[in-house]
Amino acid sequence: MKLSFVTSLYLSEGYIEEFYKRASSSANSITPDYEIIFVDDCSPDKSVEIVQKICETDSKAKLIQLAFNVGAANARRIGLKNATGEYVFMQDADLEEKPELIVEFFKIMEDNQPGIDVIFGFLEYRKGGWFERISGHLFYRLLYGLGILESFGSPVSSKLMKKKFVDAYLQFKEYHIFEFGIMRTIGFKKLDIIVSKTSRGATSWTLKRKLSLAIDSILSFSSKPLYLISLLGFGISLFSFLYIIYLIIQKLFFSVQVGYVSIIASIFLMGGIIMFSLGVIGLYISKIFIQVKNRPNYVIRNLYNIDGQN
Repeated sequence: MKLSFVTSLYLSEGYIEEFYKRASSSANSITPDYEIIFVDDCSPDKSVEIVQKICETDSKAKLIQLAFNVGAANARRIGLKNATGEYVFMQDADLEEKPELIVEFFKIMEDNQPGIDVIFGFLEYRKGGWFERISGHLFYRLLYGLGILESFGSPVSSKLMKKKFVDAYLQFKEYHIFEFGIMRTIGFKKLDIIVSKTSRGATSWTLKRKLSLAIDSILSFSSKPLYLISLLGFGISLFSFLYIIYLIIQKLFFSVQVGYVSIIASIFLMGGIIMFSLGVIGLYISKIFIQVKNRPNYVIRNLYNIDGQN
């Protein structure tokens, strides 16, 4: 197989038919030896029924139906496991990014940059409302500041990868996968391309899902929060010690009444810091607990036009 096109489905029924036509036309302009793998992330709409009909008429279209929702990153990972192409293009099916990007990416990789192993799409300017733009900017700025990412920017779902890069990515077995973080840190020769993105409706990425991704990405890739807690504890201890010295001097030499306000404030401050610190440590422990149970992070319900092991 020359080329695999991988996408995940969640609340995608309004986009699938157009996405399939454009994706298949673009892939066929590169090579007739291609496949389009749809991974249903237990979508509650009619996405599965639409793709099933496509699979009945086109053997190049393939469907993996999951038994429960695993999140977009894990769903795409399952698609990558089943991809057999020498080149693998990955993109969301919501049409916010053009399926025709596969042609542009492939031409760059083959003609202009033959040594490139993976091409990432990046936004020049983040779109959406003010909260989405600011929160997205702060999120990737935080990951850059923590040393998780080597560069700062707003990635999109579109990526073109060689098979050896895909195989390297699949060696990582984290339960809570941070797709972009792993792909940026496993080496190989990368190229970043600025692409445009359009809004095709309400996003399925709620604030809750975004916060979950932020927490998972930080806890999976960085131990700096633990170091920061240690430094915070040391700083507070030093400040408290100096403040006690100051209060003693005020009491002994200036007869100033200290009172209980400072004591109560100090208790609340220390209590809040201790609870916050224990919460961060608890999150790390919970991730360890989930990982060591070694439960499968997905279960396949049905396969369509796919043979072999998964």
